[in-house]
Amino acid sequence: MVAKEVGTMKALWRIELWEGPKVQPLCGDASVVTRFRSRQAGALLAFLAFHRGQLYGREFLIEMLWSGCEPHAGRNRLSVVLSSLRSAFGTQNPSPFKTQNDRIGLDAPTIQTDVGEFRDALSAARSSDENARLDHWIQAVDLYGSSFLSDYDDEWIASTALALEDEFFAALHAAVIGCRKANRLDEALRLAKRGIEVDATREEAHRDLILVLAARGQGAAALRAGREAERLLRERLDSPLSKSMRALLHEIEQRLSAPISESSSGTKERATPHRLPTTWNRFFGREEELARLQLLLAEPHVRLITLSGPGGSGKTRLALELARQLEKKESVQSLWWLDGAALFEPQLLSPALCDVLGVTPGADATLTALTVLKRGPAILFFDNFEQLVPSALPWLQELIDGAPELRIVLSSRRVTRLSCEREWPVLPLAVPTELIPREGETWAAVELFCERARAIRPDFAVNERNRRAVWALCRRLDGLPLALELAAARVGLLSPAHILAHLEEGDALDSPSPDIAPRHRTLHNAIEWSVRLLSPELRAFWARLSTFRGGWTPDAASAVCGEKGVLNALSSLRDHSLIVADAAPDSDAPIRFRLLETTREFANELLVPSERMELGEAHARYFLSHVQRIEPLLLKDESERLMAWLHLEEDNLRVASEWAIRYDAEVALDLSARMELYWERRGHLLEAARWLEAALETASRLGYSTKTVLFGRAACELGRVEWLRGDLGRAQEVLELSIVAFEAQHDDIALAWSLNYLGLVETRRGETQRARALLDRALLIGRETNYRELIAEVLIGLVNLALMTGDLVLLKHSAPEKLAVQRDLRSRRGVAFSLLDVGLCAQIDGETARARACFEESLKTLRQVEDRWGMGQALAALGTIERLEGDFVQAREHFRAGLQLLRTTDTRWESVLLLDQFGFLAASVHQPEHAVTLLGAAHALREAAGLSVPPFIKSERERVLTQLSETIGTPQFEMTWQRSLLLEREAAFEIAMEI
Repeated sequence: MVAKEVGTMKALWRIELWEGPKVQPLCGDASVVTRFRSRQAGALLAFLAFHRGQLYGREFLIEMLWSGCEPHAGRNRLSVVLSSLRSAFGTQNPSPFKTQNDRIGLDAPTIQTDVGEFRDALSAARSSDENARLDHWIQAVDLYGSSFLSDYDDEWIASTALALEDEFFAALHAAVIGCRKANRLDEALRLAKRGIEVDATREEAHRDLILVLAARGQGAAALRAGREAERLLRERLDSPLSKSMRALLHEIEQRLSAPISESSSGTKERATPHRLPTTWNRFFGREEELARLQLLLAEPHVRLITLSGPGGSGKTRLALELARQLEKKESVQSLWWLDGAALFEPQLLSPALCDVLGVTPGADATLTALTVLKRGPAILFFDNFEQLVPSALPWLQELIDGAPELRIVLSSRRVTRLSCEREWPVLPLAVPTELIPREGETWAAVELFCERARAIRPDFAVNERNRRAVWALCRRLDGLPLALELAAARVGLLSPAHILAHLEEGDALDSPSPDIAPRHRTLHNAIEWSVRLLSPELRAFWARLSTFRGGWTPDAASAVCGEKGVLNALSSLRDHSLIVADAAPDSDAPIRFRLLETTREFANELLVPSERMELGEAHARYFLSHVQRIEPLLLKDESERLMAWLHLEEDNLRVASEWAIRYDAEVALDLSARMELYWERRGHLLEAARWLEAALETASRLGYSTKTVLFGRAACELGRVEWLRGDLGRAQEVLELSIVAFEAQHDDIALAWSLNYLGLVETRRGETQRARALLDRALLIGRETNYRELIAEVLIGLVNLALMTGDLVLLKHSAPEKLAVQRDLRSRRGVAFSLLDVGLCAQIDGETARARACFEESLKTLRQVEDRWGMGQALAALGTIERLEGDFVQAREHFRAGLQLLRTTDTRWESVLLLDQFGFLAASVHQPEHAVTLLGAAHALREAAGLSVPPFIKSERERVLTQLSETIGTPQFEMTWQRSLLLEREAAFEIAMEI
């Protein structure tokens, strides 16, 4: 077998993905490989082959293949899988596997894939001249395999298969059209039939076939194909044919029944001149606005309404629809439409208005126009007025004063600020906010996108395959009608997922339509039209605002952008519709402004690199200063308000962290450490860990000392996070680094925090003697300094130690003291968690009523402070009491609710404990196999994390497992137990939710 050329090097292997994965050597005597050591091995090979040439971190691959797996276990599994894959490729050199800085991939020059050949043909078609393009489209269609990794159900495979299928049908449609134009009708028929074979539920495939049959003069066959399409769509999708498809079939039927000599066109009436521009698209999404605008215009004192908004927001279309509806009313005697897009000088306005009114301008064109306008009630629509502000305002005022019954409706990106003006902001269309729609819920942005997409592909619709991409696309484009229309124009060649990908890569949206105004041909042009109206100073300020993400307050804009008259500048930008003002979240909060994402990108392009660097630093330091002030207060009662502020500024805080991670170790360490508590409260421990890890890496990369307080603080917080997440090895490693740093700086209080967290880690690892020594040392520092917050935190560690060792004396001494200290500190969250410990003491003593009261009070408080992690624990505690009392129905409800919360918080310890409780419950309700499975899964998850069984459930676990073995028999018990040890965490959770 001869190797094939790929670039400048011969490919040594061909990997087939359509029906694979299958490895086929292109040289040597190696055999074809179709079977792999495990499903994960095949999935990993397929992923790396599809993305050949790209390198992926081990952590990413572990999370993809074994979601939720403990880091150490995941690395071991990945090593085993990679070893087996290397063996599958034999001893051929060079190896196809490429590694760099702990990243792994397949070397592109040595590998070719069947999917790669298909996509190469697509690329060739898009880049070829018209003569060669058709052959490349046909080649791509013939290379498509239709069954992409069908034996695998990984999420990336499902989405990729849909994207490839969309690419295939786009190529197929282009090939069929090309063959029809070239009169290659036999080839067109073959291709159209291929589309039906691939997916008989796609109406577009049936449409291609029908059109080809009609072009071949086979009208009757085309009608039969239409009836077959209707049957298939109803049977398989319970969906009727689209209106456009029914119209096509009706037209073919009419042609068959009409005499050939008869003209198919009817007599046309001579078009009547009309004052309003012609529109070709359906209007929807702003019906309520139309009704309110009509009511507003009916008020006698309303003389001037300005429909304001950014370029592409739909101002003209709204104005035109309003004009059409008003024109039908008997009460409206005169209505005119004036387009001012080409008018830049005030002296041009009156002659243009006279032309619209149908009169010849006299010596004074304005007076001539007024003679018509003041004859009675009249409405003048003036489209595109923004470039005439402020120069044309005297002319506009003259019209208002000279024609008392005249009302004017402007569409403009800039308001006039005349005293009689009523501004009507035309906001973007509503976009989807959730992945799962509520029954009957619709969004105007999605409707508009689909409507315009059907002009290109008549069968286009939102379905399960493309829904996420369409909704993400609508959000990405801010619901701007122009942006949605330009994106929809691409569905002839690209799927929604690919359009979104192109946008993320920075591709501009454009339109080939000649009937679209030049300033609207691209979204870039639409924004540029507005920006040109700004003064240089205001344009520069607007560009600087692109540093923010998710909005800003006037104070933030002043501090970061260095603008003195910030309120006037923001007001002016809002008048130009280049920023959006949002209602304040509460009456005392300052108003917030934001840039639409589509305009933010344009604005950011106006900055030079040195400006971005300067603004990035100012932005990062501004938000760090606020976090420095807020963080010490988060444990107090006012923390909910502060948490709300942090939540509002989440995007800005991420941007600040990103800048610091790249350029400033001190800011990165300080910001990531202070933000840990916020991310923990939000249940985003993984995000906290990533920022802290990145900050420590930045410090190392930039040569920052590891023996500073800032470094020690970040390492300490990372240790706490990894303890919560269950990665005890990494937690111990960084906590020991923090201890070295604090000891070098003689910072005893900071040292005590690290000692405390290391004590918690050693507790979970079963090193109880060392844990007690660390916690006692930390407690001694707390008592000597009378640092109550530290004392409370160390008491948490002692409670954990008591629970792990079964030391009831220590538990009953530490838990009440911890509660007393938290009450003294007036920490509602601290009191709530302390009540869980006190309740557990009562539960151990058999005082279930007292335990229940503690758990219920704790849950009530945790709900008030919106602590999802704590709520999950409280619900689990309540469920345990109910299970012990025999109320299995209520116990199950509380367990389910608790698990739902804990699954969203990146924590593992508490969710493993809850799996035990689900196992006990399953045994109680006579589901022995589920009970064995859940208890076995909990055992495996503990083993992977290096955890031991807590003493307070150990005896019950042993008793229940013994009973289960007797109930179902030892052989069945062992088989079920061994299967349970292989369960992934999420799979175990799903079984638990079925109890």
